[in-house]
Formats: sequence, structure tokens, C-alpha cells
Amino acid sequence: MAEQFRISRYRADDRQRVLDFIVTVHPRAFADRLIQQWSWRCEENPFNREAARYREAHREEVLAHLDRVFSRDRFERFCRKWSIDPHDGRGDEGPYILLMQEGDKLVAMQGSLPQCFMIGGKQRWVSVGCDLAVHPDYRNRGLALPLTNRLLTEHAMMLSWFNASIHRIRSGWRKAVARGPGASGLRGVTEARLTPLVKPLDLGYAVRILTGSRMLAGAAAMTAAAARPLTKMLDRPFMVPGVKVSEIHLPGVELDQLWNRLCGIAPVIAVRDRRFLNWRFAQRPDASYRFVVAMRDSDLIGYLVFRVAEIEGAKWGYLVDFMAEGPTLMPFKLLLRHAESCLMREGAKVIVCDAAPARFRRALMRSGYLPSRARKPIYLSANLNSADPELQVFADVPRWFVTASDGNLELTF
Repeated sequence: MAEQFRISRYRADDRQRVLDFIVTVHPRAFADRLIQQWSWRCEENPFNREAARYREAHREEVLAHLDRVFSRDRFERFCRKWSIDPHDGRGDEGPYILLMQEGDKLVAMQGSLPQCFMIGGKQRWVSVGCDLAVHPDYRNRGLALPLTNRLLTEHAMMLSWFNASIHRIRSGWRKAVARGPGASGLRGVTEARLTPLVKPLDLGYAVRILTGSRMLAGAAAMTAAAARPLTKMLDRPFMVPGVKVSEIHLPGVELDQLWNRLCGIAPVIAVRDRRFLNWRFAQRPDASYRFVVAMRDSDLIGYLVFRVAEIEGAKWGYLVDFMAEGPTLMPFKLLLRHAESCLMREGAKVIVCDAAPARFRRALMRSGYLPSRARKPIYLSANLNSADPELQVFADVPRWFVTASDGNLELTF
């Protein structure tokens, strides 16, 4: 029975049992990664305080929206059913993580990360859902849904990345809700499927991984060898007059200037100022990134962040984040060439871009990147829990400027 369980906020003294729980519910390699990130991503996240204050300031707005969708009485019954104290965490500026307990036993958890977005020309705080896990002994009992619902009752906006299996579960839940009293609330829930782009650097390897066929891989390798002289001719370096590309160690004040010029390029875009980029890329403890910038004289006109990851026993390159000025995206093309050359020298077999805005996606495809439906599909979901007219565009995911740096998509490997 649900009355056995209690949902509460994470506290500092919960740390060790949460880390032990992570080891219990996840494969060892994945658990090690979450544990290594825990302090940086959760407890010492420099954005926790601002997000908590935003959440507090908009609490009544969210509850008023829920009252129109589900009724306040239904919310109160939900809190009683799962032993939730509605005031739990009020004034707490630490990480927003929910724990479900049966007695003293931790049986499930749901985390979130704060990320600042420009929405309607103003900075707003969004909750990124992550780290949803249920103890193996308690699965298939519907315990994940109340955790997610509790998260939604305290955040005006939430984004989440899903794989295909979670997408199927959510689709079933949404169909069930559509037949019930909460149907009107589904207007604020939207999803978009993103097809990753892949550029093979070792064609034989790429075909083998993506198709599982060694025979096709051998044929592809022979074709690639025959076409190599033409490929080299087409891939000769090019220059843009007055533009210089170089690598930097840490983003400087010029990143703030670029951000200030480009923050309005989409109705919804995550803040990409120097403070966020330093935290996200320079301070992450379990991965190393390379930061490439394009300068015209003393002005920064674009940047690209990439990394190498060990996947299935081989090196894979990943294009994680990028922005560039100009209608032709020539600065981006220069940055892309530089990153590709570096990845080839490091022995990457393929380069992957999991998410890119439409203009950048077209530029990538013109540069030899191919949609790869053989890779697992990725779903981006947006939940809007506010009637504020300025926030309605948040539910229109196709209009977002989105890369793999948004949310926790690229933090999982």
C-alpha cells in the first residue's frame, strides 16, 4: 500500500545512503560515474541557491496552475497518500532531490538539476529531471510516477531526456491520464524525438557498430579507401579572411559578450554565459573537454566544445555545445574543421552530435554528418506548470535552441 511510503527532500546526512543506493540500483560503471559527479553536480552546484529562490517566488503560481488542472483537494490527497509534508524543504537552498522511503529503507529517488534559460527575453530557472531510480525489489509497483509528480508540483518548468523504453512508459501514462480528470494538464507536456548525427572517420568500424555486419564493414572500408584521394581533396583546409580559430583553456569575459549578443536567437535557450560554461565544462570531475573559439580581431564570434569518450572499446568524438554569429555560419564551419582534425589525430572512429538547432544541423549534414536511426533515439520532454503567457513558448520544443549540453543528456557517459 502507498501509505507505507514517505517522500521527502534530500538532506546532507542522506549522502552516504544515497550513494550506497546508487550502487545497488545501477550497473557499476554508471554508478561510479554518478558518484564521482555527485558533489560537483548536486551538493556544490553553484546554481542551487538561485533556483531555490526562484522556486519559492513562483510556488503559488505553480499551485494555482495545479488547482485548475487537478484541484487543490486532489493535491492534498496526493500529499497524504505518500506522506508528503507540503512545507518540506521550504527555505532549503540545497540540491532538489526527492527520496522515497519505506520505514527507514530508501526504495526510490528522483533528482533534478537547476539550469537557467532565457524564455520570453527573461532569465528563468528550469528543473532538469534526472537520476530517477527504483530499488530492484520495488520495481513494477508504480513508485516512479509519484516522485515525478511531486517534482512537478514545485517547479514551473521542467525538462527531461528519455530513452525509448522510458518514452513508452510515459506515453502509456499520458494516454491513461488523457482519459481521466487530469487531461487538461497535458497541454503543458510536449516531447520531441531527436535523431543523432554521426560522421564516420573509420567507415568500416562505423558500419560494423551501426549494423552489426562484418561483411558490410569490410565492403565499406574498401569503398572508403578507394574514395580517400577525393575525400582529401574535398577536405582541404579553408580560411575565412580576418577570422582565427584557436583553443583556450577557460572561457573568458569575451564569452559573456558573445552570449549577450546571441541570447535572443531563439525563444527558448539555455544561458551560455562564462559562469555556466566554466562550471559545466571546466569543473566537471569525470570528463575533459576541449574549447575552440573563433575570433575576428578581438571579438569572439563563435565557440565549439567537444570531447573524446571511450565507447564500446573505441574512441568516439562528441560535439557537445556550440554557438556562432553570422547568417552563413562560416565561423561554425571553421570551428567544426578544427574539432574534426583534433579528433582524427586522437584516433576517434566516429563523431557524434546528439542534438543541434536546425541551422547547425543543416551545416553538419553538409559537412558529411548523417542521421543515424541505428543509434538509440533520444526524446526531449518539456513540462510547463504555469499559466503565465510569457512562459507558454517553453512547451514548444521545436523552437528551442538545444545542444547536448542542455540538461543531463551528455553527463551520463
